[in-house]
Parts: sequence; structure tokens; C-alpha cells
Amino acid sequence: MRSGKSVRGRNAAALPDRSVAQAFLQDPGYAVVPLSAHVTATLTTALKAFHGQLNSWGQHPPQGVAGFKSFPLKNRLEYRPGHPSFGDIGVLQQMAVEVVQEYDEVAQDILSEIAESALSAPSTLFRPALDVAPLERGNIAASRLEAIQYPALNASARLAAQSPSCQARVDRGLLTCIFADNPQGLQVQQASGTWDDVTLPAGHVIMLPGYTLERATCGLVKATRHRVVIKSSAASCARNALVYKLRSPGSAILDLYPQLSVRHANSIPARFRGPVAVGELMHFFDATHDSINDIARANTLESASSSRPNKRIKTEVAAPSPAGASAPPHNQYSQQEQAVGCIGRQATETTF
Repeated sequence: MRSGKSVRGRNAAALPDRSVAQAFLQDPGYAVVPLSAHVTATLTTALKAFHGQLNSWGQHPPQGVAGFKSFPLKNRLEYRPGHPSFGDIGVLQQMAVEVVQEYDEVAQDILSEIAESALSAPSTLFRPALDVAPLERGNIAASRLEAIQYPALNASARLAAQSPSCQARVDRGLLTCIFADNPQGLQVQQASGTWDDVTLPAGHVIMLPGYTLERATCGLVKATRHRVVIKSSAASCARNALVYKLRSPGSAILDLYPQLSVRHANSIPARFRGPVAVGELMHFFDATHDSINDIARANTLESASSSRPNKRIKTEVAAPSPAGASAPPHNQYSQQEQAVGCIGRQATETTF
């Protein structure tokens, strides 16, 4: 979005002080995006409806609602258009459809603006990485909507609420968009390892770049590591969020180097210069990132979060060199690491 220009005429209001597109090139990269009154009203109404429904279900949703999961510190309801199980959420179905339409439009407009204003590329740069719209009958959308509820904590639990309630992670997709009823709780990590609080004003959405966007932009936009911290002063109140995860279909091919190298050739490492299928990229992501949406592992991973080093590491340990052989270069990557362009093992995919 350029200053003074609304997104498709109605979905965003005046821009924040720092350009939305340029904000994704910062360290850490993210944007707090103002929404139009129309979109704010749609998301606010939906947030209240999902919150009420999750409250009425408790930990026991109606039979057939496969998208519900209860974690140690949150409840989550997932909606994924076209999915045989996650595509049916009962009475909330039509509202979810409307929210996805609004969110998807805003998120794709932000991608267009990142391409044009931050990367000096055509606004259609990311089109090959997106689902074909409209979604054809029988197809499953790559993107999904999640309604997340952090229930209010009792007195004893509030005493332990000074530590992160969700492990630090990066998300796997293009953009993670967060609309919540609590302005506090989200933190992003700087390269130095320090954590910054991110405030979410009313009528705004937080957008975080993910692993796929980092690879798609040949490393020019970095996936942002983030976490949720419920401080004791706010732990007595439930917190609710509607999260839209814009993702690429597994069949998509990321091959944007020819276009990005026109302006950024000197800034793109060699490992990003070849094409990669999103399906392959996601297999590598799963192999090198711990998931904290595995209920059985959530507590263990969360307790280990604060001690995990903030650095990217090789995922393979080189075998000892034969006698007389020279050691491999320090920056040598495995063949698979070269192919996907991103390396490291981090935690992933729980959301504010």
C-alpha cells in the first residue's frame, strides 16, 4: 500500500507511520495494518460469535466438528475451505466464509504491495504461489482460518503466567494475520535475541511473514520468530483471536529469482537461486521445525522455549573427514538445504 491509497478501496484505512510494505524488510519484519470500518465490523462480529461458541462447547464440541482441538493453554477451531473434515463448522460456517473472503483480500493486497513497493517487482509477483480463485469444487484451500481462545486463568495459574504461554516459533506459510480482542500478548524477536512487545490497536491486524514468504522472496523478507506471553496482570481475562494463515498450495513452484534478481541480485544468497516446489519445502520445514500443535508435546516444548538458541543451524552433522582429506567449508549446506534455501530447526505454528 502506498501512502494515501486504500486497499481495493475499502479494506484498509490510513496507513501507519512506517510503510506497510517496507516494514516487512525490517528486523524483525511485520506490520500492524489498519482496517476499514467494514472489515473491522466483520471481524469483530465474527470474533464474538466464535468466542461464544467455544465457551458453550468447553472441551467437548458437537460430533462432526473435526477442526476443534484443546491444548494446555488454549482452544482452537480451524476452518479450511473445501476440506472434508475442517470445512464444516456447523452454525459458524457462513460467518467463517465471509471472514475468509475479507481476510484473503487484505492479505493478498499486502503481498501485492510488498512486491511492488518493497521489492520493486510487478504487483502480480506472488500470484503463482497462491490458490487459484475461485476454489474449484472438490479442491481444498491451502489457507485456513483459526479461532483461538486463551481461557482466563485461575489464581494459581496466574502465578506461572510470567513465562511464554506459547513457544517461540515461525509460521510455515506466506502471511499470518492476527485480529484479537486484547492489544497485548504478542512478542517478536530481534536478530540480537531480544523480544519486543507488539501492541494491536483496535481496528488493526498484525501481519507476520512466514517461512514460505522468506523462500519465495529469496530471503529478502525474513520469517519472523514470535511468541505469546500472558502476563499475570492480564491472565484473569480470556483472550480471543481470529487468525488467517495465507499459505501456498503444495503443487506451487517458487521460482521468483529471475524477477527479483533484476534489482536485488547482490542481496540474494546462492542457495535461494533455484526453484523449489512448496510441497518439498514443507517436508523440509516439518523435518527441521518442532510443532507445538502436537498436544502431547506442547508442555515439554513450551518449557524448553526460553532456552532454545536463536540461530539457524545445519540439520545434518558432517561425518569425520578421511585422513588427509580437507574439511568441508564452514558454510557448506547439504544438497536439500541448497534446494529449499532455508535452514534451521525452530518451533512453529501456534498463534496469538
